[in-house]
Amino acid sequence: MSQTQANDNSFEITGLGLLPKEWDIISLGDILEEMDVRCGDVQRVNTQDIPVLSLTKEAGIILQSDRFHKRIAVKNIKSYKYIQNGWFVYNPYVIWEGAIHILKKYEFGAVSPVYPTWKLSTNAHPLYIDYLLRTPLLLDSYLRLCSGVVKRRRSISKPAFLSIKIPFPPLIEQVRIGGILSAIQLAKEKTENAVRAAKELKKSLMKYLFTYGAVPVEQAQNPPLQETDFGTIPLHWKIMPLERCSIVQTGIAKGRRLTGADIITVPYLRVANVQDGYLNLDEMKYIDIRRSEVDRFLLRKGDIVLTEGGDFDKLGRGFIWQDEIPSCVHQNHIFAVRADPTVMSPQFLGYMVQSGYAKAYFLSVAHKTTNLACINTTKLKALPVLVPSRPEQERIASMLGRVDHRIRTEGNKKKVLDELFLTLLHNLMTGKVRVNDLEI
Repeated sequence: MSQTQANDNSFEITGLGLLPKEWDIISLGDILEEMDVRCGDVQRVNTQDIPVLSLTKEAGIILQSDRFHKRIAVKNIKSYKYIQNGWFVYNPYVIWEGAIHILKKYEFGAVSPVYPTWKLSTNAHPLYIDYLLRTPLLLDSYLRLCSGVVKRRRSISKPAFLSIKIPFPPLIEQVRIGGILSAIQLAKEKTENAVRAAKELKKSLMKYLFTYGAVPVEQAQNPPLQETDFGTIPLHWKIMPLERCSIVQTGIAKGRRLTGADIITVPYLRVANVQDGYLNLDEMKYIDIRRSEVDRFLLRKGDIVLTEGGDFDKLGRGFIWQDEIPSCVHQNHIFAVRADPTVMSPQFLGYMVQSGYAKAYFLSVAHKTTNLACINTTKLKALPVLVPSRPEQERIASMLGRVDHRIRTEGNKKKVLDELFLTLLHNLMTGKVRVNDLEI
């Protein structure tokens, strides 16, 4: 990276733009010392007491058992590299994807012998360097400096890594930048935990409600139940085919060649937009359609949109369409189920098709290949729908709706924090925003 003086208050470095004049430009080699210590060489710690760690791209350095949900035997831990809290580790084969982190959660541990391990000099703050090393500019530098023909075996050499230039503010500013980014990261993790907890609550609540109905827990000890082919349900609930209480609408096929004056372009719902229990409408695509066909394929508020296929655990995934995008149609791999409001609450039906009961039915009738399964219109129309009384439908939909509201609220909060983190990561690391100007 080249450096040129811009004015009395800043200088310019290629790829970074103008930086404050108090900042230095250094190489990673100026602040990193390689620490090639093997677990077998550490005298003060029994090798059996050294936790085996795994380097991840997103979660940092974590216990190997936490990553793989089981203990993986290490034949010769003595040959593994020993690291201490505050040391850095990177995977030379995927470093450009973010596989470079500082050890923060544990006092010490063992990592793969193929990972280079580094100790920081005293004038560099670990948190600042930790975040800096995963900025887009640095990730791009790793990729540009890697060598090798086959992508999976491309790697960055240690000399190339150490040659990378970085912005280096005074230590006190490094500390503040690291503290601000760490605080936002902590808030992100708390929000992620809240979303995860709410999803687990919804899963448990759905299992309870579609087994016992909307009754208090203390009254669910010995309730009258009935056995079905797809699970236990309350005895007083009725069952009827989906086609008797709704209309099943198929979607429009892509790739048609259309001509004529009545062709219009409208947004359409794709399989990628329909997730299990929510809709992801961040990226919408458009399709040409005859004006006369719009009403035939149009989504209407209250429709339950369901995918016809996917992984076994995602078969029939879907949610309720609330007319979020006007004049939107749906593709032919998505069904739109329009409930008869005199019989069925659309909200209740939307939750019922997410339940374990409905998923068990879909799997039982689906056409299956090695990894995928799909259902057709006939099988969907034959779905044996659970029909409690209308007041009970409303109570169940209301209870689950409140949990979904919590999931959306926390999810939106996480999106805001993600955007804030990325914005501050760039602006703080390039000096466009100074820590003294922030009120956090």
